[in-house]
Order: sequence, then structure tokens, then C-alpha cells
Amino acid sequence: MMNYRDIQLIDQDDKNFIAVACDVSGGIGEKPNDLIRVSNEVAGYYAAAVPLIELLSIRGTPISVVNTLSVEMNPSGQAIIMGIKKALKEIGVDEGCLTGSTEDNIETSMTGIGVTVIGEVEKKAIRDKLPMRGQQVYLVGLPKMGKQLLEEEIEGQYGEIITLDWVKKISKYPQIGHMLPVGSKGIRYEVETLAKTNGLGCMLKSNLDINLDASAGPATCMLVCMYSRDEMFMTMQTKQPIRQIGLLL
Repeated sequence: MMNYRDIQLIDQDDKNFIAVACDVSGGIGEKPNDLIRVSNEVAGYYAAAVPLIELLSIRGTPISVVNTLSVEMNPSGQAIIMGIKKALKEIGVDEGCLTGSTEDNIETSMTGIGVTVIGEVEKKAIRDKLPMRGQQVYLVGLPKMGKQLLEEEIEGQYGEIITLDWVKKISKYPQIGHMLPVGSKGIRYEVETLAKTNGLGCMLKSNLDINLDASAGPATCMLVCMYSRDEMFMTMQTKQPIRQIGLLL
């Protein structure tokens, strides 16, 4: 058993790992004390999207999804579960893999959502996609969270964040190397951690027109490592903003 990035990997056999990814959402929904007001379905969708993106980025396949909801089943829980099912449908995963629990003993005034995704991944898939010296680091999508995410993407449909179906599609191409979703610690942290944990250095480009330390909320952007010769290929497969941000040394 070992922790790999934000995923726990458990030996299944000589060829495969069981992978466990999870995420939590608090204060986002329709309850009276929620700080970000969105529909429960939207809250459920994004809570599920994060661990699903984590698993897909290491070329894993979901086999079980568990929701732990600090709300009553009806109506809040049902709507949140609808959002989770929407995320599963987007990547072609049968909703029969979904199970979970709700809080039906205590009345809650703030939404709390936990989602755990359990999947399988080939050990070879992880080894073959480790970042390599000489690869460029690209940022796909933009970091957004909270009010900005609500106004620009959920309501405004700017199309500047990564999507589940894009992650699944792009992960299948051999030209695409290591993929790493950006989390709440920001782009700079993820790039530096990626390089350090793989015995590499990274030279970030200067004068980037983006906040490298901003939270990416529910994994709204992703780092992709690949050789510059394949940049045009990824551009053709991607509608979101793409920019080269560094070089692995």
C-alpha cells in the first residue's frame, strides 16, 4: 500500500492496483448557512468530479463510488446524488456502482458532501506515464473556485475549465504523458511537487499571465507533461485554454 499524489494505491496482484481517491465539499449548496449558493445537483456533480478526474488522470477505471452526505435524503440528498450520477454518466460509468449514506437523524443547516471513488489501474500505466526530463509542462484550463466558478462557468459557460469527458478522452492518447489535476494549493505547488517526487527539476516560464498560487477549486485545470512536438495534437483535441508553463530538467 502506498500514497501516490492524492490517491492511495493498494496491491491487487502483479499487474494491477486498487486505487482510492476522495474529495469533500462543505458550505456549497442550498442550505441556509451555505456560503456558495448553487443547486444541490451542481454541488454533487463537482464533488464527484474531483476524485473521478484524479482516477482518470492515472488511467484508472472506477468500480465503486461512495457518497457520504451530511444532509437528509429528501430532498437535498436526492438532488446531490443526481449530480453524482450525472458525473458518472458523462464518462460512461454505470450508476449501479454508486452507494452511500445520508444524515437523517439530525437536521443540518449547511451542506456537507464526501465522495470516495475506488477503481482499478494497471501498474504499467502508471510507470509508462511518469514525467520525463525534457518534457514540457502544459496547463490546460484555468484555476477557478467559489464565486468565480459559479459566475463564469456554471452560469456563464465560458468553457475555460477541464471536463470529465475531456480527461477521459485525452488520457487514451499515447502522445499524452503524465497528467496531474491542480488542487487547492495551486499550480506552482503542483508543478514543484511533480518535479521533486520524480527526481526532476522544473524551470517555470517567466511573466506568465496567470496566478500560479490560486486555488483550482474542484480541479478546474490540469498539468500535462509531454514533448513539444505533440503540442499541436493536444491543441486539436482541446477546447479549453492551453499554455506552456515550464520545462522538466
